[in-house]
Amino acid sequence: MLLMAPLFGPPGELSEFRGRFRWVALFVILVFAGLLARAAQLQIFEGYEYVERSRHNIERTREIPTARGVIRDAEGQLLAYNTPAYTAYITPEFFDIAEDWPTVVRYLDLGPERAGKLRERLTRLQGLKRYQPYPVAENLDDRQLALLTAHHAELDGLSVEEAPMRVYPLRQLAAHVLGYLNEVSEAEIERHRAEGYRYLPGDRIGRTGLEAVWERELRGTRGRVTVIVNAKGVEKGKDPFGAAGGRRYEIEPVPGNDLILSLNARLEAIVDQAFRGHPAGAAVVLDARTGFVLAMYSKPSYDPNAFIQGLSRADAQVLEQNPFLPLHDKTAMDHYFPGSLFKPFAALAALEQPAMLEPGDLFDPAARFRCEGAYELAGQRFRCTKVHGLVDLHEAIVQSCNVYFFQLARRMGIDRLAQVAREFGFGEKTGIALSKEVPGLVPDKDWYRSRPEYGFQYRVGYALLAAIGQGNTKVTLLQLAAAYAALANGGYLYRPQLVKEVLYPDGRVRMSFAPELVRRIEMTPENQRKLVDALRGVVEAPQGTAHDQWTPGLEIAGKTGTAEVARRRRDRVHRRRDQRSTEERYRERDHAWFAGFAPADDPEIVVVVLVEHGGYGGRYAAPIAVEIFREYFKRIAPR
Repeated sequence: MLLMAPLFGPPGELSEFRGRFRWVALFVILVFAGLLARAAQLQIFEGYEYVERSRHNIERTREIPTARGVIRDAEGQLLAYNTPAYTAYITPEFFDIAEDWPTVVRYLDLGPERAGKLRERLTRLQGLKRYQPYPVAENLDDRQLALLTAHHAELDGLSVEEAPMRVYPLRQLAAHVLGYLNEVSEAEIERHRAEGYRYLPGDRIGRTGLEAVWERELRGTRGRVTVIVNAKGVEKGKDPFGAAGGRRYEIEPVPGNDLILSLNARLEAIVDQAFRGHPAGAAVVLDARTGFVLAMYSKPSYDPNAFIQGLSRADAQVLEQNPFLPLHDKTAMDHYFPGSLFKPFAALAALEQPAMLEPGDLFDPAARFRCEGAYELAGQRFRCTKVHGLVDLHEAIVQSCNVYFFQLARRMGIDRLAQVAREFGFGEKTGIALSKEVPGLVPDKDWYRSRPEYGFQYRVGYALLAAIGQGNTKVTLLQLAAAYAALANGGYLYRPQLVKEVLYPDGRVRMSFAPELVRRIEMTPENQRKLVDALRGVVEAPQGTAHDQWTPGLEIAGKTGTAEVARRRRDRVHRRRDQRSTEERYRERDHAWFAGFAPADDPEIVVVVLVEHGGYGGRYAAPIAVEIFREYFKRIAPR
């Protein structure tokens, strides 16, 4: 009889087998769980990246640059536009930077500084950014284009695309108004992405001026195209979609919107011509009836075309170390002592509120004060330009007598003067659509009492200096232009504006800007007439400080100014003029001013001129202003 052996041994062996089976099963489960987790990681969490990598083996999505909106002046002349140009790109994933970079540097004439920066940026790109073309040289010339075309097959990852290049045809003219572009930084890319705006490495962004303020209107929206490539990232002749050149457009680029300015390019050239022979200065021309800017001029200037591809360190140092500050917009970024240009506002403060500080003391514009060349107060001597003798308000403005305004300020007080100055917009930004505008300064008693450098004390002498535009009173040219426009038009203070319209690419109006009234300044017609007559006398009267520039048939009302910018040092008295350097003598000269409007009885434009360290305003600033007035009415708006 055949006996079968038992399937399992004693009960102890069966228990041991079950234990081993559980461990094996657990191991198998853990292995499968790991595989499932890895599959989930690859398919769900990292699937997009691997799909993109695999897709990049056969096709590439490229951004198509768009045309930035153009900027035109009031007559339609182009101030900033785009011209077709060729740009060289490198796709880091397919480019052998160790072997091919020296060749590219040689072909593209990249200097050591720029070549080093570009190589560092290309090496730093990670992830999918390595599959995106990065611009390394723009506006290729014929020689560079020929070299890249001839050796294209030898340089994997290098491509040449047509892209618009920004051009500023006026070069230095109106550069501070227009601004310039340069490359966006990585930090800016991230910040704009968080705000919903997409920039790529190598993109250009508005840095200053209108290019910066109106960046989002001007920049447009780039397009996107998909191309079929080979294993080396080179575009194929045809693709599975049947498109010649291996391309299919997914998003068409949309050009940026255009800006139409109130600025007049021909007037800018007139101002530039009027400033010939002077190393530094500025001028503003406003429409007295609307506040729109007709010209903004700052000298010296710079060429914004040079910033497109980035300045070298040496070129940047030349601009930054220039003592005349070419990068500064002197019309709005800097403030100055206005000198005697401030006197009409001191006069208006007294005319509109004749009650002086002392009870019963009433201001009478016909009353005369004696000027003996200086005014003494508390042991301090305040100088005048000369001995004027007896003068009333009209004569004091015409002849620019400091002593008259010293006495007026002592009677009126600094707070009243500050109040009127602020009504005319001094001490606050005008609000013009430009970056980095400064507010200037209009001090009052509280200001001095809050300053440790003045011992937290106010002294009457501060009011005397404020009345003649010295001390701590500082203004910008834009503020002066807007304030003189308000004097001219009867008290309407307009905000200076540069942009009149924003247009869609097809020419439709997206935005239109009307004159913006900031405030209506209280001013009686009688008092306004007194000031206009006095300002007209500055030019027309034989004793006027600008009478040498009187031109028959050209009715100008204005004021000269000569503002001290350096204290008279005692040690300078003992040094002969020929012992001081040319630069030292230049820096010690006063600023020359002129501000005025024309025609005097029906004002159309306001002109403010500053010649830095020019000297006497009537001799150096007034001729420039008169030339601007004359050429404006002859060539821009003939009467």
